[in-house]
Amino acid sequence: MNNVMVHVNNVCWLGGTMLHTLTVCKAYPEFRHVVYYVHSGESPQMVAMLKEAGVETRILIDKKLRCDEDIAPLDPALIILNNTPGSFIEGVYPFSWLRAWPTVFYHHGPTHPVIPCDLDIFNSRHLYETRYTKCRAQMTAIRFVGSYVDADLFAKAVRPRPRTDQRVKIGKLASDQDVKFPSMIPRIFKRVEKALGHNRVSFDIVGGSKYYPKLGNDLVVYQSPDFGSRPVQDFYADWDILLYITTDNYAETWCRVITEAMASGLAIVAEHKGAIPEQITHGHEGLLVKPHLPGASVSQADADIRCETTYVNFLVDLAQSASRCRTLGENAREKAMREFSLPAFRRKTIDALMGVMAGIRIESEA
Repeated sequence: MNNVMVHVNNVCWLGGTMLHTLTVCKAYPEFRHVVYYVHSGESPQMVAMLKEAGVETRILIDKKLRCDEDIAPLDPALIILNNTPGSFIEGVYPFSWLRAWPTVFYHHGPTHPVIPCDLDIFNSRHLYETRYTKCRAQMTAIRFVGSYVDADLFAKAVRPRPRTDQRVKIGKLASDQDVKFPSMIPRIFKRVEKALGHNRVSFDIVGGSKYYPKLGNDLVVYQSPDFGSRPVQDFYADWDILLYITTDNYAETWCRVITEAMASGLAIVAEHKGAIPEQITHGHEGLLVKPHLPGASVSQADADIRCETTYVNFLVDLAQSASRCRTLGENAREKAMREFSLPAFRRKTIDALMGVMAGIRIESEA
Protein backbone atom coordinates (compact mmCIF):
# COMPACT_ATOMS: atom_id res chain seq x y z
CA MET A 1 0.00 0.00 0.00
CA ASN A 2 2.54 2.59 1.07
CA ASN A 3 4.89 1.66 -1.78
CA VAL A 4 2.28 2.92 -4.20
CA MET A 5 1.76 6.09 -2.23
CA VAL A 6 5.45 6.89 -1.91
CA HIS A 7 5.97 6.94 -5.67
CA VAL A 8 3.06 9.17 -6.53
CA ASN A 9 4.01 12.41 -8.29
CA ASN A 10 1.95 15.56 -7.83
CA VAL A 11 -1.37 15.93 -6.11
CA CYS A 12 -3.39 18.97 -7.15
CA TRP A 13 -5.96 20.38 -4.74
CA LEU A 14 -8.56 22.60 -6.34
CA GLY A 15 -10.21 25.28 -4.22
CA GLY A 16 -12.19 24.31 -1.19
CA THR A 17 -12.03 24.51 2.56
CA MET A 18 -8.41 25.32 3.21
CA LEU A 19 -8.21 24.05 6.78
CA HIS A 20 -9.26 20.60 5.59
CA THR A 21 -6.79 20.81 2.71
CA LEU A 22 -4.00 21.69 5.14
CA THR A 23 -4.97 18.79 7.38
CA VAL A 24 -4.79 16.22 4.61
CA CYS A 25 -1.60 17.68 3.17
CA LYS A 26 0.03 17.20 6.55
CA ALA A 27 -1.27 13.65 6.68
CA TYR A 28 0.51 12.71 3.44
CA PRO A 29 3.96 14.32 3.36
CA GLU A 30 5.12 11.87 0.67
CA PHE A 31 2.93 13.62 -1.89
CA ARG A 32 4.12 16.75 -3.59
CA HIS A 33 1.06 18.88 -2.87
CA VAL A 34 0.14 21.76 -5.13
CA VAL A 35 -2.84 23.71 -3.82
CA TYR A 36 -4.83 26.12 -5.96
CA TYR A 37 -6.34 28.53 -3.47
CA VAL A 38 -9.20 30.14 -5.33
CA HIS A 39 -11.51 32.59 -3.60
CA SER A 40 -12.87 36.08 -4.09
CA GLY A 41 -10.27 37.16 -1.57
CA GLU A 42 -7.08 35.81 -0.05
CA SER A 43 -6.65 34.60 3.53
CA PRO A 44 -3.03 35.46 4.40
CA GLN A 45 -3.16 33.40 7.59
CA MET A 46 -4.24 30.21 5.82
CA VAL A 47 -1.78 30.69 2.97
CA ALA A 48 0.99 31.17 5.53
CA MET A 49 -0.04 27.94 7.28
CA LEU A 50 0.09 26.03 3.99
CA LYS A 51 3.51 27.42 3.12
CA GLU A 52 4.81 26.71 6.63
CA ALA A 53 3.73 23.09 6.15
CA GLY A 54 5.77 22.93 2.94
CA VAL A 55 2.74 22.96 0.65
CA GLU A 56 3.14 24.71 -2.70
CA THR A 57 0.31 27.23 -2.89
CA ARG A 58 -0.82 28.93 -6.06
CA ILE A 59 -3.18 31.83 -5.61
CA LEU A 60 -5.91 32.50 -8.15
CA ILE A 61 -8.02 35.46 -7.13
CA ASP A 62 -11.03 36.03 -9.38
CA LYS A 63 -9.40 33.98 -12.12
CA LYS A 64 -10.16 30.72 -13.90
CA LEU A 65 -8.06 27.59 -13.55
CA ARG A 66 -6.88 26.86 -17.09
CA CYS A 67 -6.57 23.44 -18.63
CA ASP A 68 -3.31 23.76 -20.54
CA GLU A 69 -1.50 26.46 -18.58
CA ASP A 70 -2.09 25.49 -14.94
CA ILE A 71 -2.77 21.80 -14.44
CA ALA A 72 -1.46 20.00 -17.52
CA PRO A 73 2.21 21.05 -17.14
CA LEU A 74 2.21 19.51 -13.66
CA ASP A 75 1.08 16.13 -14.99
CA PRO A 76 -0.57 15.35 -11.66
CA ALA A 77 -1.08 11.83 -10.41
CA LEU A 78 -4.30 12.79 -8.68
CA ILE A 79 -6.80 15.66 -8.73
CA ILE A 80 -8.63 16.35 -5.47
CA LEU A 81 -11.61 18.67 -5.46
CA ASN A 82 -11.97 19.78 -1.88
CA ASN A 83 -15.49 21.04 -1.18
CA THR A 84 -15.48 23.26 -4.24
CA PRO A 85 -18.35 23.94 -6.65
CA GLY A 86 -15.81 24.24 -9.41
CA SER A 87 -17.04 27.63 -10.60
CA PHE A 88 -13.45 28.85 -10.97
CA ILE A 89 -12.44 26.03 -13.32
CA GLU A 90 -12.18 26.84 -17.00
CA GLY A 91 -14.56 24.97 -19.26
CA VAL A 92 -18.11 23.79 -19.34
CA TYR A 93 -19.45 22.12 -16.22
CA PRO A 94 -18.72 19.34 -15.23
CA PHE A 95 -15.22 20.10 -16.53
CA SER A 96 -14.61 16.89 -18.41
CA TRP A 97 -10.99 17.84 -19.02
CA LEU A 98 -10.23 17.10 -15.36
CA ARG A 99 -11.04 13.46 -16.06
CA ALA A 100 -7.70 13.13 -17.81
CA TRP A 101 -6.43 12.34 -14.32
CA PRO A 102 -7.87 10.21 -11.50
CA THR A 103 -10.17 12.51 -9.57
CA VAL A 104 -11.41 12.48 -5.98
CA PHE A 105 -14.02 14.73 -4.37
CA TYR A 106 -13.84 15.33 -0.61
CA HIS A 107 -17.28 16.22 0.74
CA HIS A 108 -17.42 17.72 4.21
CA GLY A 109 -20.24 20.19 3.78
CA PRO A 110 -23.91 19.98 2.84
CA THR A 111 -24.12 22.29 -0.17
CA HIS A 112 -21.55 21.10 -2.68
CA PRO A 113 -22.31 19.53 -6.05
CA VAL A 114 -21.53 16.09 -7.36
CA ILE A 115 -18.92 16.21 -10.09
CA PRO A 116 -18.10 12.96 -11.92
CA CYS A 117 -15.14 11.47 -10.04
CA ASP A 118 -13.43 8.15 -9.47
CA LEU A 119 -14.12 8.41 -5.75
CA ASP A 120 -16.36 10.48 -3.46
CA ILE A 121 -15.13 10.66 0.14
CA PHE A 122 -17.49 11.80 2.90
CA ASN A 123 -16.59 12.68 6.46
CA SER A 124 -19.84 11.15 7.74
CA ARG A 125 -22.64 8.83 6.77
CA HIS A 126 -25.04 11.47 8.04
CA LEU A 127 -23.85 13.93 5.40
CA TYR A 128 -24.24 11.39 2.62
CA GLU A 129 -27.59 10.02 3.75
CA THR A 130 -29.21 13.42 4.28
CA ARG A 131 -27.81 15.28 1.28
CA TYR A 132 -26.48 12.98 -1.39
CA THR A 133 -28.39 9.70 -1.57
CA LYS A 134 -30.24 10.86 -4.68
CA CYS A 135 -26.87 11.36 -6.37
CA ARG A 136 -25.74 7.78 -5.75
CA ALA A 137 -26.06 6.84 -9.42
CA GLN A 138 -23.58 9.61 -10.31
CA MET A 139 -20.91 8.29 -7.96
CA THR A 140 -18.43 5.62 -8.98
CA ALA A 141 -17.38 4.78 -5.43
CA ILE A 142 -18.15 6.11 -1.95
CA ARG A 143 -16.12 5.91 1.24
CA PHE A 144 -16.51 7.37 4.73
CA VAL A 145 -13.36 8.39 6.60
CA GLY A 146 -14.56 10.59 9.46
CA SER A 147 -12.38 13.55 10.28
CA TYR A 148 -9.09 14.19 12.01
CA VAL A 149 -8.05 15.78 15.27
CA ASP A 150 -4.47 16.36 16.39
CA ALA A 151 -4.65 14.09 19.42
CA ASP A 152 -1.15 15.07 20.55
CA LEU A 153 -2.11 18.75 20.54
CA PHE A 154 -4.88 18.06 23.04
CA ALA A 155 -2.86 15.67 25.20
CA LYS A 156 -1.95 18.47 27.61
CA ALA A 157 -5.65 18.96 28.33
CA VAL A 158 -5.93 15.39 29.65
CA ARG A 159 -6.11 15.18 33.45
CA PRO A 160 -8.13 13.36 36.15
CA ARG A 161 -11.69 14.68 36.17
CA PRO A 162 -13.47 16.06 38.04
CA ARG A 163 -11.13 17.65 40.54
CA THR A 164 -12.68 17.10 43.95
CA ASP A 165 -11.24 20.26 45.49
CA GLN A 166 -12.89 22.60 42.99
CA ARG A 167 -16.21 23.26 41.36
CA VAL A 168 -17.11 20.95 38.50
CA LYS A 169 -16.82 23.09 35.40
CA ILE A 170 -19.13 22.52 32.45
CA GLY A 171 -18.07 24.09 29.16
CA LYS A 172 -19.84 24.94 25.93
CA LEU A 173 -17.73 25.90 22.90
CA ALA A 174 -18.86 26.60 19.34
CA SER A 175 -18.43 29.11 16.56
CA ASP A 176 -20.34 32.35 17.04
CA GLN A 177 -23.59 31.34 15.33
CA ASP A 178 -27.10 31.45 16.72
CA VAL A 179 -27.75 27.82 15.67
CA LYS A 180 -24.98 26.71 18.03
CA PHE A 181 -26.52 28.37 21.11
CA PRO A 182 -30.17 27.33 21.59
CA SER A 183 -32.34 29.10 24.14
CA MET A 184 -32.53 26.08 26.46
CA ILE A 185 -28.87 26.36 27.52
CA PRO A 186 -29.40 29.09 30.16
CA ARG A 187 -32.32 27.12 31.59
CA ILE A 188 -30.21 23.97 31.74
CA PHE A 189 -27.43 25.83 33.55
CA LYS A 190 -29.83 27.26 36.11
CA ARG A 191 -31.44 23.89 36.82
CA VAL A 192 -28.06 22.17 37.15
CA GLU A 193 -26.83 24.81 39.59
CA LYS A 194 -30.02 24.52 41.60
CA ALA A 195 -29.59 20.75 41.83
CA LEU A 196 -25.89 20.84 42.74
CA GLY A 197 -25.50 24.09 44.64
CA HIS A 198 -23.73 27.34 43.81
CA ASN A 199 -20.39 26.19 45.21
CA ARG A 200 -20.36 22.87 43.37
CA VAL A 201 -20.62 23.84 39.69
CA SER A 202 -19.63 26.62 37.30
CA PHE A 203 -20.02 27.16 33.58
CA ASP A 204 -17.85 28.46 30.77
CA ILE A 205 -19.25 29.63 27.42
CA VAL A 206 -16.93 30.21 24.47
CA GLY A 207 -18.30 31.71 21.28
CA GLY A 208 -21.76 32.68 22.49
CA SER A 209 -21.34 35.73 24.68
CA LYS A 210 -23.66 37.89 22.57
CA TYR A 211 -26.47 35.35 22.91
CA TYR A 212 -26.45 35.20 26.71
CA PRO A 213 -25.24 38.66 27.82
CA LYS A 214 -26.76 38.57 31.32
CA LEU A 215 -26.06 35.04 32.50
CA GLY A 216 -23.37 36.20 34.84
CA ASN A 217 -25.97 38.00 36.97
CA ASP A 218 -27.60 34.71 37.93
CA LEU A 219 -24.96 32.02 37.56
CA VAL A 220 -21.25 31.40 37.94
CA VAL A 221 -20.64 31.74 34.20
CA TYR A 222 -17.33 32.66 32.64
CA GLN A 223 -18.10 34.04 29.20
CA SER A 224 -14.65 33.67 27.76
CA PRO A 225 -13.28 35.65 24.85
CA ASP A 226 -14.08 33.84 21.66
CA PHE A 227 -11.86 31.82 19.34
CA GLY A 228 -8.33 33.06 18.89
CA SER A 229 -8.12 34.63 22.34
CA ARG A 230 -6.17 31.59 23.58
CA PRO A 231 -5.39 28.09 22.28
CA VAL A 232 -8.59 26.08 22.15
CA GLN A 233 -7.00 23.20 24.04
CA ASP A 234 -6.58 25.52 27.03
CA PHE A 235 -10.36 25.78 27.34
CA TYR A 236 -10.75 22.00 27.37
CA ALA A 237 -8.00 21.72 30.00
CA ASP A 238 -10.11 23.87 32.35
CA TRP A 239 -13.29 21.84 31.99
CA ASP A 240 -14.63 18.60 33.40
CA ILE A 241 -17.64 18.13 31.12
CA LEU A 242 -18.47 19.36 27.62
CA LEU A 243 -22.08 20.21 26.81
CA TYR A 244 -22.97 20.34 23.12
CA ILE A 245 -26.43 21.32 21.86
CA THR A 246 -27.63 23.09 18.72
CA THR A 247 -31.03 24.36 17.60
CA ASP A 248 -33.68 21.97 16.26
CA ASN A 249 -33.13 23.02 12.65
CA TYR A 250 -29.36 22.38 12.68
CA ALA A 251 -27.29 19.20 12.62
CA GLU A 252 -23.54 18.74 12.43
CA THR A 253 -22.13 16.92 9.40
CA TRP A 254 -19.10 16.34 11.61
CA CYS A 255 -18.58 18.04 14.96
CA ARG A 256 -14.94 19.00 15.38
CA VAL A 257 -15.58 20.26 18.91
CA ILE A 258 -16.69 16.76 19.90
CA THR A 259 -13.51 15.10 18.62
CA GLU A 260 -11.37 17.78 20.26
CA ALA A 261 -13.13 17.21 23.58
CA MET A 262 -12.71 13.45 23.16
CA ALA A 263 -8.98 13.90 22.53
CA SER A 264 -8.85 16.04 25.69
CA GLY A 265 -10.38 13.28 27.79
CA LEU A 266 -13.57 15.15 28.70
CA ALA A 267 -16.84 13.55 29.61
CA ILE A 268 -19.36 14.70 26.99
CA VAL A 269 -23.09 15.32 27.07
CA ALA A 270 -24.36 16.03 23.56
CA GLU A 271 -27.30 15.77 21.23
CA HIS A 272 -28.09 12.50 19.44
CA LYS A 273 -28.25 14.24 16.09
CA GLY A 274 -26.31 14.68 12.88
CA ALA A 275 -22.94 12.91 12.78
CA ILE A 276 -22.41 13.00 16.55
CA PRO A 277 -23.67 9.40 17.05
CA GLU A 278 -20.93 8.36 14.59
CA GLN A 279 -18.40 9.94 16.94
CA ILE A 280 -19.81 8.90 20.32
CA THR A 281 -21.45 5.69 21.46
CA HIS A 282 -24.00 6.53 24.14
CA GLY A 283 -22.90 5.33 27.56
CA HIS A 284 -19.35 4.55 26.49
CA GLU A 285 -17.61 7.75 25.32
CA GLY A 286 -20.34 10.13 26.40
CA LEU A 287 -24.05 10.59 26.97
CA LEU A 288 -26.34 11.45 24.08
CA VAL A 289 -29.76 13.03 24.34
CA LYS A 290 -32.31 12.11 21.70
CA PRO A 291 -34.67 14.96 20.82
CA HIS A 292 -38.11 14.47 22.33
CA LEU A 293 -40.44 14.98 19.40
CA PRO A 294 -43.99 16.25 19.89
CA GLY A 295 -46.74 13.69 19.38
CA ALA A 296 -50.50 13.47 19.44
CA SER A 297 -50.58 13.92 23.20
CA VAL A 298 -47.35 15.91 23.64
CA SER A 299 -46.97 19.57 22.69
CA GLN A 300 -43.75 21.08 21.38
CA ALA A 301 -43.31 22.90 24.68
CA ASP A 302 -43.66 19.68 26.66
CA ALA A 303 -41.29 17.87 24.32
CA ASP A 304 -38.69 20.61 24.79
CA ILE A 305 -39.03 20.40 28.57
CA ARG A 306 -38.48 16.64 28.50
CA CYS A 307 -35.37 17.07 26.36
CA GLU A 308 -34.07 19.82 28.62
CA THR A 309 -34.68 17.66 31.69
CA THR A 310 -32.65 14.82 30.19
CA TYR A 311 -29.68 17.15 29.68
CA VAL A 312 -29.99 18.37 33.26
CA ASN A 313 -30.16 14.83 34.67
CA PHE A 314 -27.10 13.69 32.68
CA LEU A 315 -25.03 16.69 33.75
CA VAL A 316 -26.00 16.37 37.40
CA ASP A 317 -25.26 12.63 37.42
CA LEU A 318 -21.79 13.17 35.93
CA ALA A 319 -21.01 16.04 38.30
CA GLN A 320 -21.90 13.80 41.24
CA SER A 321 -20.03 10.72 39.99
CA ALA A 322 -16.32 11.31 39.57
CA SER A 323 -15.70 7.69 38.58
CA ARG A 324 -18.25 7.70 35.76
CA CYS A 325 -17.10 11.09 34.55
CA ARG A 326 -13.52 9.81 34.48
CA THR A 327 -14.43 6.56 32.71
CA LEU A 328 -16.31 8.35 29.93
CA GLY A 329 -13.41 10.75 29.45
CA GLU A 330 -10.85 7.94 29.31
CA ASN A 331 -12.97 6.02 26.79
CA ALA A 332 -13.40 9.14 24.69
CA ARG A 333 -9.66 9.81 24.62
CA GLU A 334 -8.92 6.20 23.69
CA LYS A 335 -11.43 6.28 20.80
CA ALA A 336 -10.08 9.62 19.55
CA MET A 337 -6.60 8.12 19.41
CA ARG A 338 -7.82 4.92 17.77
CA GLU A 339 -10.24 6.32 15.19
CA PHE A 340 -9.81 10.09 14.78
CA SER A 341 -6.08 10.70 15.20
CA LEU A 342 -3.81 11.62 12.31
CA PRO A 343 -2.52 8.02 11.86
CA ALA A 344 -6.11 6.71 11.85
CA PHE A 345 -7.28 9.33 9.39
CA ARG A 346 -4.30 8.63 7.18
CA ARG A 347 -4.91 4.88 7.27
CA LYS A 348 -8.59 5.19 6.37
CA THR A 349 -7.96 7.69 3.59
CA ILE A 350 -5.14 5.67 2.05
CA ASP A 351 -7.41 2.67 2.06
CA ALA A 352 -10.14 4.73 0.38
CA LEU A 353 -7.74 5.96 -2.31
CA MET A 354 -6.27 2.59 -3.19
CA GLY A 355 -8.80 1.77 -5.89
CA VAL A 356 -8.07 5.09 -7.57
CA MET A 357 -4.34 4.78 -7.04
CA ALA A 358 -4.20 1.53 -8.99
CA GLY A 359 -4.63 3.47 -12.22
CA ILE A 360 -2.17 6.24 -11.40
CA ARG A 361 1.15 6.60 -13.20
CA ILE A 362 3.93 6.14 -10.68
CA GLU A 363 7.60 6.88 -10.83
CA SER A 364 9.88 3.97 -11.50
CA GLU A 365 11.47 2.42 -8.44
CA ALA A 366 14.68 1.99 -10.38
